[in-house]
Amino acid sequence: MTQSATAALYQTQTKTQAQIRDDILRTLSNHLISIGIPSPNVGPGSDYYGLATGVANEICVGLANGVISINNQMPDTAAGTYLDRWLALFGLARNGATQSSGNISPVFSIAQGYVLIPTGAVLIDSVGLRYMVTAGGSYGPGNAGMSQPPNLQVPVISIDTGSATDHANGDLLSWVTILPFIGPQASVGAPNGTDGLTGGNDSEQGQDEPPRARLRALLQFPPGGGNWSDVNQWAVQSSPDVQGCACYPALLGPASVFFCAWRAAQVSAPFTDTSKNRDLPVTLMTGTVIPFVQGRYSARAVVVGATPINQPSDVALILALPSAPSAQPSGPGGGWLDGTPWPSSLGGTAPTTITAVVTSVQFVCNAITAPTPGVTHVAYLSPSNWQIYTALVLAVSGSSGSYTVTIDTAWPNLATDLADTGPPILFPQAINQANYVAAALQGFANLGPGEWTNNPTARVRAFRHPQPLLAWPYSLDANFLRILENSGSEVATAQFIYRQAVAPNVPSGTPSIGVTDPFTLLSSPPGILVPQNIGFYAA
Repeated sequence: MTQSATAALYQTQTKTQAQIRDDILRTLSNHLISIGIPSPNVGPGSDYYGLATGVANEICVGLANGVISINNQMPDTAAGTYLDRWLALFGLARNGATQSSGNISPVFSIAQGYVLIPTGAVLIDSVGLRYMVTAGGSYGPGNAGMSQPPNLQVPVISIDTGSATDHANGDLLSWVTILPFIGPQASVGAPNGTDGLTGGNDSEQGQDEPPRARLRALLQFPPGGGNWSDVNQWAVQSSPDVQGCACYPALLGPASVFFCAWRAAQVSAPFTDTSKNRDLPVTLMTGTVIPFVQGRYSARAVVVGATPINQPSDVALILALPSAPSAQPSGPGGGWLDGTPWPSSLGGTAPTTITAVVTSVQFVCNAITAPTPGVTHVAYLSPSNWQIYTALVLAVSGSSGSYTVTIDTAWPNLATDLADTGPPILFPQAINQANYVAAALQGFANLGPGEWTNNPTARVRAFRHPQPLLAWPYSLDANFLRILENSGSEVATAQFIYRQAVAPNVPSGTPSIGVTDPFTLLSSPPGILVPQNIGFYAA
């Protein structure tokens, strides 16, 4: 049973404000009838109703605080500073934000020789995050005649922290102060290389699930004697970039240990299309994580580590939300923005998608019915920057299955998203849609990697440890839906109508115990589901 399921199972139950109010009114009504008042007025507008409402308001606050206090006494439900106390008891702590580091390649305007680049020289990226040179000195193409080799890459570290400071090879940084004989920008990494700026990690302050998962793992599966829990703990201890680890004991028979370590999804802006990926940099795995684990394990065992393969997955859900006041019949609001939310899903089994982009304000979609110009509000989530784009429909043409829609607000990433991640999901606007998107992304962030093999003989022992029912589920299942249902009091239910993948693909190829070269399995590590296109529809 996962943490969220366990917490829900043992959640202390109390009466709501309305239940307390109604209990008081029922008692008053019965009392008045018993003393001879046949039809006492205790309904809305009466003095009794106002008195009962006021008393209920005061009582429910105390009950709610009691629930919070009770939950904070248990490690699986403790939150905030109470969780910090539990972590401290077992020598654990929240991971803080970390700096990224790596090399940059300046643009030299000299054909030979060197230029002095001082330690502490500052650069900024496109959003203003700062970086500084950590090892100043003479850099440049060198002097061939004097047998002086080129020195073209400059080591830097970020001044700011967080995963947003990571940069891919080829990204550009700008010098704050222009240096002589050096261009205004420098590229990250080496030309045609794969290295970049890595190691930036978001702080876990305000996030209870990642540290709570580590605490649960320590309590449920005590590490010791080089067991699988020991392997997972060592991997997590090796670097703050490692959010979690799964072990696959005896994947190739006795004295073989495989593990898969992953990072947390980025939670702080600015976001890119890779911000929700969970794989760790290869240099971190080979230079830090794997040596750390191997150094603590028995020298007679084969210890093999990998990071999971990101498996992007589209998902569409039906949310039972309150109807808008403009609906027929009218609803209370606080749910769908329009009286008739458009579009609907395709037969309840697939999402409505944008199949072609005409301009940033006009697209073609495969909706079954047409929207109402001037009334219908639509939205989509861009996987390029994880931002929700909304608009009002201005015009529509075409027919069922191929409507051309014109909107009042440009969606700048639409063409790129269609080309890179497939048809974007188009969905109706809701009042609290940002909460639902955040909940869906959190659902993906709670996932761990899948299995490494389907070989039934190997799986006797080499199934993923911990099992997904206990920690780090790897499937889009009821745990995912529960997060959506808890995203707001207005969400009655949530259910899937489309999942591109329910669980990660198991690597192809069947390892043969005692025969397969263990390192050939590194080319096909376990998969982990990451978000791509997401949408929500009315019930």
